[in-house]
Amino acid sequence: MTPTTDLCNGADDDCNGTTDDTDPAVGTACDGNGDGCKGGTWSCSGGALGCGSDSKSAGSACDEDGDGCTFGKLTCGGNVMTCAGDAECAAGLACDVGQQKCLCPSGTYDNGGTCVDLREWVLWKVQPDALADANYQDLGDGTVKDVVTGLVWQKGVDSGTYTWSATAAPGSAQAYCETLTLSGGGWRLPTSNELMSLVDYTKALPGPAINAKAFPGTPSLWFWTSTPYAGSSSGAWGVYFDVGSVSNGGVALNGRVRCVR
Repeated sequence: MTPTTDLCNGADDDCNGTTDDTDPAVGTACDGNGDGCKGGTWSCSGGALGCGSDSKSAGSACDEDGDGCTFGKLTCGGNVMTCAGDAECAAGLACDVGQQKCLCPSGTYDNGGTCVDLREWVLWKVQPDALADANYQDLGDGTVKDVVTGLVWQKGVDSGTYTWSATAAPGSAQAYCETLTLSGGGWRLPTSNELMSLVDYTKALPGPAINAKAFPGTPSLWFWTSTPYAGSSSGAWGVYFDVGSVSNGGVALNGRVRCVR
Protein backbone atom coordinates (compact mmCIF):
# COMPACT_ATOMS: atom_id res chain seq x y z
CA MET A 1 0.00 0.00 0.00
CA THR A 2 1.35 3.37 -0.97
CA PRO A 3 0.96 6.01 1.80
CA THR A 4 -1.31 8.93 0.88
CA THR A 5 -2.79 11.91 2.70
CA ASP A 6 -4.72 10.67 5.66
CA LEU A 7 -8.47 11.32 5.27
CA CYS A 8 -11.36 10.88 7.68
CA ASN A 9 -12.52 7.56 6.32
CA GLY A 10 -11.70 4.99 8.98
CA ALA A 11 -8.49 3.93 7.22
CA ASP A 12 -4.81 4.45 7.89
CA ASP A 13 -4.14 6.24 4.59
CA ASP A 14 -0.64 7.47 5.51
CA CYS A 15 0.41 4.12 6.97
CA ASN A 16 1.53 5.57 10.31
CA GLY A 17 -0.40 3.07 12.38
CA THR A 18 -3.23 5.49 13.28
CA THR A 19 -6.48 6.05 11.39
CA ASP A 20 -8.05 9.43 10.71
CA ASP A 21 -5.35 11.47 12.44
CA THR A 22 -4.20 14.01 9.86
CA ASP A 23 -7.18 14.90 7.61
CA PRO A 24 -6.39 18.47 6.46
CA ALA A 25 -10.01 19.53 6.85
CA VAL A 26 -10.11 18.84 10.58
CA GLY A 27 -10.01 22.07 12.57
CA THR A 28 -10.91 24.31 9.64
CA ALA A 29 -14.07 26.47 9.55
CA CYS A 30 -17.31 25.03 8.25
CA ASP A 31 -20.97 25.97 7.75
CA GLY A 32 -22.95 23.27 9.47
CA ASN A 33 -26.42 24.83 9.34
CA GLY A 34 -26.48 26.35 5.87
CA ASP A 35 -26.76 29.99 6.94
CA GLY A 36 -23.76 31.04 4.92
CA CYS A 37 -21.54 31.67 7.93
CA LYS A 38 -18.77 29.25 8.88
CA GLY A 39 -19.48 29.24 12.58
CA GLY A 40 -18.32 25.70 13.22
CA THR A 41 -15.16 23.60 12.75
CA TRP A 42 -14.66 20.27 11.00
CA SER A 43 -13.96 17.26 13.21
CA CYS A 44 -13.53 13.58 12.51
CA SER A 45 -15.46 10.92 14.35
CA GLY A 46 -16.18 7.32 13.44
CA GLY A 47 -14.59 7.71 10.04
CA ALA A 48 -16.78 10.66 9.03
CA LEU A 49 -16.31 14.43 8.99
CA GLY A 50 -18.77 16.52 10.97
CA CYS A 51 -19.23 20.26 11.37
CA GLY A 52 -19.42 20.95 15.08
CA SER A 53 -20.35 23.98 17.21
CA ASP A 54 -22.31 25.65 14.38
CA SER A 55 -25.65 25.71 16.19
CA LYS A 56 -26.53 29.41 15.88
CA SER A 57 -28.08 30.67 12.66
CA ALA A 58 -27.93 34.18 11.20
CA GLY A 59 -31.06 36.11 12.12
CA SER A 60 -31.51 34.33 15.45
CA ALA A 61 -32.09 36.42 18.57
CA CYS A 62 -29.06 37.07 20.74
CA ASP A 63 -27.99 38.82 23.92
CA GLU A 64 -24.99 41.01 23.13
CA ASP A 65 -24.81 42.94 26.40
CA GLY A 66 -25.51 40.09 28.80
CA ASP A 67 -28.59 41.63 30.43
CA GLY A 68 -30.78 38.62 29.70
CA CYS A 69 -32.89 40.31 27.02
CA THR A 70 -32.25 38.94 23.54
CA PHE A 71 -33.05 42.08 21.55
CA GLY A 72 -30.23 41.59 19.03
CA LYS A 73 -29.88 39.52 15.87
CA LEU A 74 -26.99 37.29 14.84
CA THR A 75 -25.32 38.43 11.64
CA CYS A 76 -22.66 36.79 9.52
CA GLY A 77 -19.70 38.80 8.26
CA GLY A 78 -16.33 37.54 7.16
CA ASN A 79 -17.41 34.03 8.16
CA VAL A 80 -17.75 35.26 11.75
CA MET A 81 -21.07 35.24 13.62
CA THR A 82 -21.68 38.41 15.64
CA CYS A 83 -24.56 39.81 17.71
CA ALA A 84 -25.72 43.27 16.61
CA GLY A 85 -28.50 45.70 17.54
CA ASP A 86 -28.99 44.46 21.08
CA ALA A 87 -29.89 47.76 22.72
CA GLU A 88 -29.58 47.71 26.49
CA CYS A 89 -32.47 48.59 28.75
CA ALA A 90 -32.29 52.29 29.57
CA ALA A 91 -30.69 53.40 32.81
CA GLY A 92 -32.81 52.39 35.78
CA LEU A 93 -34.72 49.71 33.87
CA ALA A 94 -34.36 46.00 34.45
CA CYS A 95 -34.79 43.21 31.94
CA ASP A 96 -37.70 40.82 32.45
CA VAL A 97 -36.12 37.70 30.96
CA GLY A 98 -39.41 35.79 30.96
CA GLN A 99 -41.33 38.47 29.04
CA GLN A 100 -38.24 39.68 27.14
CA LYS A 101 -38.99 43.33 27.85
CA CYS A 102 -37.52 46.18 29.85
CA LEU A 103 -39.38 46.81 33.09
CA CYS A 104 -40.16 50.26 34.43
CA PRO A 105 -38.86 50.96 37.92
CA SER A 106 -41.07 50.98 40.99
CA GLY A 107 -43.42 53.96 41.18
CA THR A 108 -43.82 54.22 37.40
CA TYR A 109 -45.85 52.50 34.71
CA ASP A 110 -45.17 51.58 31.09
CA ASN A 111 -47.01 53.94 28.74
CA GLY A 112 -46.17 52.63 25.27
CA GLY A 113 -42.51 52.13 26.06
CA THR A 114 -42.12 55.27 28.15
CA CYS A 115 -41.92 55.01 31.94
CA VAL A 116 -44.32 57.53 33.45
CA ASP A 117 -44.44 58.58 37.11
CA LEU A 118 -47.54 57.16 38.78
CA ARG A 119 -47.92 60.53 40.49
CA GLU A 120 -47.97 62.46 37.19
CA TRP A 121 -51.42 63.95 37.80
CA VAL A 122 -50.75 65.20 41.31
CA LEU A 123 -47.34 66.57 40.32
CA TRP A 124 -48.78 68.95 37.75
CA LYS A 125 -48.10 72.51 38.83
CA VAL A 126 -50.62 75.32 39.03
CA GLN A 127 -48.99 78.14 37.16
CA PRO A 128 -49.99 81.56 35.81
CA ASP A 129 -50.70 82.09 32.11
CA ALA A 130 -47.24 83.55 31.54
CA LEU A 131 -45.78 80.12 32.26
CA ALA A 132 -48.67 77.91 31.15
CA ASP A 133 -48.72 79.40 27.62
CA ALA A 134 -45.69 77.28 26.74
CA ASN A 135 -47.66 74.14 27.58
CA TYR A 136 -50.02 74.63 24.63
CA GLN A 137 -49.25 74.46 20.94
CA ASP A 138 -51.74 75.95 18.47
CA LEU A 139 -51.68 73.53 15.52
CA GLY A 140 -53.29 76.07 13.21
CA ASP A 141 -56.22 73.88 12.20
CA GLY A 142 -58.67 74.68 14.96
CA THR A 143 -56.91 72.40 17.41
CA VAL A 144 -54.51 72.88 20.35
CA LYS A 145 -51.99 70.33 21.63
CA ASP A 146 -51.20 70.10 25.33
CA VAL A 147 -47.49 69.27 25.27
CA VAL A 148 -47.63 68.04 28.88
CA THR A 149 -50.29 65.36 28.38
CA GLY A 150 -49.92 64.88 24.63
CA LEU A 151 -53.68 65.36 24.17
CA VAL A 152 -55.04 67.38 21.24
CA TRP A 153 -58.06 69.56 22.01
CA GLN A 154 -60.76 71.33 20.08
CA LYS A 155 -59.71 74.98 20.30
CA GLY A 156 -63.09 76.65 20.02
CA VAL A 157 -66.34 75.33 21.44
CA ASP A 158 -69.68 74.88 19.74
CA SER A 159 -72.38 77.29 20.91
CA GLY A 160 -74.89 74.48 21.33
CA THR A 161 -75.68 72.50 24.46
CA TYR A 162 -75.90 68.74 24.73
CA THR A 163 -77.18 66.01 27.01
CA TRP A 164 -75.14 62.97 28.11
CA SER A 165 -75.60 59.46 26.69
CA ALA A 166 -73.56 56.31 27.27
CA THR A 167 -74.75 55.07 23.85
CA ALA A 168 -73.94 58.33 22.03
CA ALA A 169 -77.59 58.99 21.26
CA PRO A 170 -78.35 61.84 18.81
CA GLY A 171 -78.14 65.21 20.53
CA SER A 172 -75.69 63.97 23.15
CA ALA A 173 -72.22 65.27 23.94
CA GLN A 174 -70.77 61.90 22.92
CA ALA A 175 -72.51 61.98 19.54
CA TYR A 176 -71.29 65.51 18.90
CA CYS A 177 -67.64 64.57 19.44
CA GLU A 178 -67.84 61.30 17.53
CA THR A 179 -69.24 63.06 14.47
CA LEU A 180 -67.01 66.15 14.67
CA THR A 181 -65.04 66.41 11.41
CA LEU A 182 -62.65 69.13 12.56
CA SER A 183 -59.08 68.46 11.39
CA GLY A 184 -59.88 65.00 10.08
CA GLY A 185 -62.12 63.76 12.90
CA GLY A 186 -61.27 61.06 15.42
CA TRP A 187 -62.68 63.02 18.36
CA ARG A 188 -64.23 61.81 21.60
CA LEU A 189 -65.64 63.22 24.82
CA PRO A 190 -62.80 63.64 27.38
CA THR A 191 -62.69 61.77 30.68
CA SER A 192 -63.04 63.68 33.92
CA ASN A 193 -59.27 63.57 34.57
CA GLU A 194 -58.51 64.72 31.02
CA LEU A 195 -60.83 67.71 31.16
CA MET A 196 -59.62 68.65 34.63
CA SER A 197 -56.10 68.85 33.23
CA LEU A 198 -57.16 72.06 31.44
CA VAL A 199 -58.32 73.81 34.61
CA ASP A 200 -56.27 76.86 35.58
CA TYR A 201 -56.69 77.25 39.33
CA THR A 202 -55.09 80.68 39.32
CA LYS A 203 -58.32 82.06 37.80
CA ALA A 204 -60.97 83.39 40.20
CA LEU A 205 -64.68 83.92 39.63
CA PRO A 206 -66.22 84.59 37.23
CA GLY A 207 -63.58 82.66 35.28
CA PRO A 208 -63.19 81.03 32.89
CA ALA A 209 -60.72 78.82 34.74
CA ILE A 210 -58.72 77.92 31.64
CA ASN A 211 -55.82 79.32 29.64
CA ALA A 212 -57.62 82.07 27.71
CA LYS A 213 -54.85 82.42 25.13
CA ALA A 214 -54.92 78.76 24.16
CA PHE A 215 -58.72 78.42 24.42
CA PRO A 216 -60.25 81.85 23.73
CA GLY A 217 -63.96 82.35 24.15
CA THR A 218 -64.46 79.51 26.62
CA PRO A 219 -67.65 80.20 28.60
CA SER A 220 -67.66 79.84 32.39
CA LEU A 221 -70.20 77.04 32.19
CA TRP A 222 -70.68 73.31 32.76
CA PHE A 223 -68.78 71.01 30.36
CA TRP A 224 -69.54 67.33 30.06
CA THR A 225 -66.98 64.54 30.52
CA SER A 226 -67.35 60.91 29.43
CA THR A 227 -67.05 59.65 33.02
CA PRO A 228 -70.33 58.19 34.36
CA TYR A 229 -71.40 58.72 37.95
CA ALA A 230 -71.02 55.43 39.83
CA GLY A 231 -73.80 56.28 42.25
CA SER A 232 -76.53 56.51 39.64
CA SER A 233 -77.05 55.47 36.01
CA SER A 234 -78.82 58.77 35.45
CA GLY A 235 -75.77 60.87 36.35
CA ALA A 236 -72.35 61.72 34.93
CA TRP A 237 -69.40 63.98 35.77
CA GLY A 238 -68.75 67.42 34.41
CA VAL A 239 -66.52 70.43 35.05
CA TYR A 240 -67.70 73.96 35.85
CA PHE A 241 -65.26 76.34 34.21
CA ASP A 242 -66.28 79.27 36.38
CA VAL A 243 -63.95 78.10 39.15
CA GLY A 244 -62.83 74.72 37.74
CA SER A 245 -64.84 72.49 40.04
CA VAL A 246 -65.86 68.96 39.13
CA SER A 247 -69.31 67.68 40.00
CA ASN A 248 -71.91 65.17 38.88
CA GLY A 249 -75.14 66.07 37.19
CA GLY A 250 -78.19 64.43 35.63
CA VAL A 251 -77.69 63.12 32.11
CA ALA A 252 -80.57 65.26 30.85
CA LEU A 253 -78.68 68.41 31.83
CA ASN A 254 -77.77 70.61 28.86
CA GLY A 255 -74.03 71.14 28.99
CA ARG A 256 -71.25 72.44 26.77
CA VAL A 257 -68.64 70.28 25.04
CA ARG A 258 -64.92 70.42 24.25
CA CYS A 259 -63.72 67.34 22.39
CA VAL A 260 -60.33 65.64 22.62
CA ARG A 261 -58.28 63.08 20.72
